[in-house]
Amino acid sequence: MQTEMFDELPHNDENNQPGSTLFNIKFLKGIKVELSFDVIIILGIIFMLFCISSYFMGIQKGKNFYLKKALIPEDLQVKEVTVIEEVKKVEPAPVAIPAPVPVISPVPAPAPAPVAAPGKEEYKYTIQIGASRDKDAAIKDINKLKAKGYDAFISISQSSNGKNWYKICVGKFAKSKDSSKIKNDLKFKENYNNSFLTRL
Repeated sequence: MQTEMFDELPHNDENNQPGSTLFNIKFLKGIKVELSFDVIIILGIIFMLFCISSYFMGIQKGKNFYLKKALIPEDLQVKEVTVIEEVKKVEPAPVAIPAPVPVISPVPAPAPAPVAAPGKEEYKYTIQIGASRDKDAAIKDINKLKAKGYDAFISISQSSNGKNWYKICVGKFAKSKDSSKIKNDLKFKENYNNSFLTRL
């Protein structure tokens, strides 16, 4: 290989100086470059210096880069962010159909309690002097008492067997004490000893 790449030229030339040996460098067939040994050494040194300087320049450049990065706050450093936008198909949300509202019928208000007319007392009591299943007999007793000036009337009530009782009553009173005089008259004057005060 060496004999093919470098062919030493003869030294019998009187003009050749020491260290100026010539070499033929065969790059391609038919192309030859003649270089002396000194030139080859110089080129080699230049190449080595170039490689060394490139190496140290690369190291210095890397140091400067990391030094600058360390001095810049992290929040101010420019970061490479890759944004990937994903296009999604937006489907319309289903529309909720409102349920039918139940119709609530208004609740009728309770009937107001009867209010007694001003100045007129509510009658709660009466004097019962007897009772009969015979309506005609009860009416006869009522007429006798009315003839004597008593406020007599018939109050009808139904027994458990479905038959009517015709109660013979006298007077209407708001308070029980209001019946004392008439009750005594019926007991002592009219001989209705079994008469008693009852609610209407």
